[in-house]
Amino acid sequence: MNTLWHVRLFNGPILVDAMGVETRRFRSHKVGALLAYLALNLGRPCPREELYEALWPEEDTQLAANRFRVTLSSLRRHLEPEGIQFGTVLDVSEPGRVRLRTGIVLCDTIEYERLLREGRFEAAADFVTGSLLPGFYEEWAIAEQMRHALLWEDVVEEHAKLRSTAAANVSTQERRASELPARSSYPEIAAPPPHNASLPLYLTRFFGRERELQTLRELILEHRQVSLIGMGGIGKTRITATLAEAWEGTCVFVSLVSLPDPGRLYDTLLQALGVAPQSNAPMEEQLIRLLNRRGALLLIVDNAEHISDAIAGMTLLLLQQVPGLRLLVTSRQRLNIAGETVLLMDPLETPDLPAQPERLLEFAAISLFVDRAKSARPDFTLTARNAAAVAKICRQVEGIPLALELAAARITSQTPQQIAHSLDTSLTDLKARQHGLSSRHQSLQAVMEGSLNLLAPAHRNFFCALSVFQGGWSLEAAQAVTGCEETEGYLQHLTRCSLIGVHEDERLGAMRYTLLETVRQFAAQRLTSEAQAIYRERHAHFYKDLTRHADGEDFRIMDQMESDHENILQAMEWYWKYDPTTFTLILYDVLNTWANRGRQRLALEWITRLTAQNIPMENWHQQGIFRIYVDVGRYAEAETVVLLIEKTAHDPIQRTWVHTCRGYIRLLQGAWDEAVECQRKAIEATQEIDGAERGKIMRLVSSNAAMALLGRAQYLAGNPDPHRDFQEAEQYMRTGYTDLQEGSRLESSYYHHMMLAQWGRKQEEGGDLYLARALETALAHRHLSNLIKIMMDGAFRLTAKGHREESVQMFSAHEVLREKMGYLVPAYQAARIREHLR
Repeated sequence: MNTLWHVRLFNGPILVDAMGVETRRFRSHKVGALLAYLALNLGRPCPREELYEALWPEEDTQLAANRFRVTLSSLRRHLEPEGIQFGTVLDVSEPGRVRLRTGIVLCDTIEYERLLREGRFEAAADFVTGSLLPGFYEEWAIAEQMRHALLWEDVVEEHAKLRSTAAANVSTQERRASELPARSSYPEIAAPPPHNASLPLYLTRFFGRERELQTLRELILEHRQVSLIGMGGIGKTRITATLAEAWEGTCVFVSLVSLPDPGRLYDTLLQALGVAPQSNAPMEEQLIRLLNRRGALLLIVDNAEHISDAIAGMTLLLLQQVPGLRLLVTSRQRLNIAGETVLLMDPLETPDLPAQPERLLEFAAISLFVDRAKSARPDFTLTARNAAAVAKICRQVEGIPLALELAAARITSQTPQQIAHSLDTSLTDLKARQHGLSSRHQSLQAVMEGSLNLLAPAHRNFFCALSVFQGGWSLEAAQAVTGCEETEGYLQHLTRCSLIGVHEDERLGAMRYTLLETVRQFAAQRLTSEAQAIYRERHAHFYKDLTRHADGEDFRIMDQMESDHENILQAMEWYWKYDPTTFTLILYDVLNTWANRGRQRLALEWITRLTAQNIPMENWHQQGIFRIYVDVGRYAEAETVVLLIEKTAHDPIQRTWVHTCRGYIRLLQGAWDEAVECQRKAIEATQEIDGAERGKIMRLVSSNAAMALLGRAQYLAGNPDPHRDFQEAEQYMRTGYTDLQEGSRLESSYYHHMMLAQWGRKQEEGGDLYLARALETALAHRHLSNLIKIMMDGAFRLTAKGHREESVQMFSAHEVLREKMGYLVPAYQAARIREHLR
């Protein structure tokens, strides 16, 4: 086989034909680079994707493929001019791969290395006619330049050992003959790459990760191995690149996003460190030796999730063998190795409440959106008119940086209001319109697909089933809905993969799991309609059973209902559609909790839905509905409910309910004597009640009786003996609440009524102590319907003590909360408030 071409890479690339004619200039730099890359890998079929990455690392795959075809065609015109058959030099017979044929082409660097291996050092030095690939600064070129520098140093070191051993047995003249060429005779080669040469290029500003950046820096200084974990698109690569740019010591950044084969991990790291791997020693040994030679070093390994097992093994090996190494790994999942220090990346903070534009810009999510919107449309500004829509967009995408950037890119064709409206229907439709983004960041769909592809089929199905939950769930709920026997282990795995979040609910003393809405929508789209129907039915049944205890006195039951509020609403929607009778049971169970937690408006919406369907009220569970009607001031409807209860009041409990409910309406209407009389009848009726329910009903009736007496003492003009009413109210509270348990949701009611009774009897110090305790428990239990009453009476007390400013502040807070709830202050109290605020 005749040699047609010699390729010289020292002081090259230079193409020399069989007659010695040199070609030094090519159509473009990329043509010369392609020739050099193929010559360095002479005889090896190089995958086209590898060549794309080598020559156009920043371009998307399709654009790189187009440019490669043009470049390869140009190189073929040099190597296979007219008269040389197609494929003689450039072999493309293997699909998707390209190589230079060995024998047809010779390369100086390959001959140089062969001579070095044979110990023919002077002959090898003759090939070195200049620097290796001068003017080439691609990563692979710099890696080859570094490899040859280190190769020469190793040869010098080895030869020095041989000289030392033979020194006693040879003459001075013989030693001189065996010496290598002086190191100074070896031509200068490119310097090692700067510590951040391989960092990704960002043309946009960095926002909102100052705290995480500082924490990450501190963790790396304190621990030798840190894993930065977060979902795709959360900004892991950006924050580590920012850290690397500012790192004071030696830092090497290695992206593994394009590395599909874990078997190439070590040679990829060697190349990133500026050294081409050698075949005469295990890759692990080469890497360890190189790292120990480099000294103190921070190695950042980015996008490790797809080969996490290989990364875990490598991490343990390197940390043991290289004392000067610190290792930062970014991934969507933990390495799960001993000694791993983990920093979780959360989304950027978004504003909950409306605010002025300048205040909104204090939130990183807002600043990021506005900055990227300005890049797309320079005249865009955050104004009072569009601020609410921008804030809504940031909340819709939950502060995920990639989603914010994709949403901001729409600003060229949509207003913020239109963007927000489009995101109401689907978040996962967000796609990039700019060139230069990697394919995995072109859309939220692509990001989610990348994470889902890392899961085993069983984990994938389990993950998609979790999409039926809204607002979080417990371990027990996940087990009931998915039917998976390994639920706890599966949840832990998905948590490690950054697909679900987990936190401790301190009020409930249990772990809660969550899905970001973008992730939840993506998972839901992967469920078949049949599977979704099964999981939704299980979900509805589980939360129906959960609400059965909603009317208990322990305030933690209210916390449980609040934590699962969105899930309960979804279950109610399911029963409303498929089983309206059971729906009314759930509604009754949750109404008291909703009223106590300030959800009167929501409760009224559901009650209105019932009435609109003409479902006979006799079929309702009326007591909870009564509570909502009186809270919102709809006394006529409340009276109708009492009449319905009265029709079927055949036992002491129902008769007690009739008297106390009617008395409660009367006290809200200011009919004090009638209200007191009704509550006394209710007290008498409780004497006939037996069993566990008696204590609970007694506390309710005692509380209502005390309210009637306290109201008459404070508001009835011409009351002949208000002191007696105050005293009797206190007595009702003390006797009715004798077995009150700590943690009862009725605690704040007890302290509130005792507060008013003590003040009425001129025991002001005792009343003030009860006020403090009432506020404390109402806040601790988040019992908002009690809190607004306590705040109102507390404000009156502050005025009486001369604290006018504090009183007005408390009234203002009372009014904001009351309006949000939809709670109606009775007319007699409203008149007193107006008088108070004059």
